[in-house]
Amino acid sequence: MKKHLFLFLVFTSITITVNGQNLFFIGEKSFPSTESYSLDANSRSENDLNIAFAKDAVSAFVAVRLKIGYTNQFHGKLIIYLNDGNVISLDDQIVRDYVDGIASAVYFLPKEDLLKMEEGNINTVRYSMLLINGMVGAGSGNYSSTNRSNINFPVILSDFYK
Repeated sequence: MKKHLFLFLVFTSITITVNGQNLFFIGEKSFPSTESYSLDANSRSENDLNIAFAKDAVSAFVAVRLKIGYTNQFHGKLIIYLNDGNVISLDDQIVRDYVDGIASAVYFLPKEDLLKMEEGNINTVRYSMLLINGMVGAGSGNYSSTNRSNINFPVILSDFYK
């Protein structure tokens, strides 16, 4: 009986560990990440923005995805407005990609900005899209998405980056 109980506990912990590990895939890279959270689009012409937080051995990242009908990519800064009035401007884009109608990008998240985000919740994220060939066209422009579901990002971030 003890052997069965031990095996049950081992398999349960393995299952919990496997299900608890999320990965954000982009291009030829993958990062351990939180699950992806949807922020409501503020424009009728855009879909909701998906955001996740990722990491490697030494750095923190913000990963964003947007299902879009055009061959667009994230371009320029990602600006995060917090409920406490802080504004985080991320312009260090690590990698971006476009595949299967989904534009993705990963931005470096400096430690001081991560600390701000652990104190103040995300209100709105502003981003820019540009056609892959660099031309302005359908879907190009500046957009924003809002945390209308009141997702508690400070708790998510402090748990993930412990």
